[in-house]
Amino acid sequence: MSGWTNPLGWADAGADDETVLTQTRYDESEGPTKADNGEADPSVVHREADVANGAKVSGWTNPLGWADGGDDDDSVLLELVKQHKNSMHKRV
Repeated sequence: MSGWTNPLGWADAGADDETVLTQTRYDESEGPTKADNGEADPSVVHREADVANGAKVSGWTNPLGWADGGDDDDSVLLELVKQHKNSMHKRV
């Protein structure tokens, strides 16, 4: 046995809770609550520059900007509904 216990289950009388709470105050917010304005993005995540409006040298385009005539939309939606109904029957 390791003797390990879950620290979330530990308790005490709470005599020094005020000192612990004062130690967790910060002059400035830090960690996940600090705003990320993207100022370090160029050094963190490489983004391929546009060579034209939305066009990249690699040929990549944003799939959310793709469109078609909509000729097959009904069959796609019916297939999605069919797949959903089949998955519901398998769960039961």
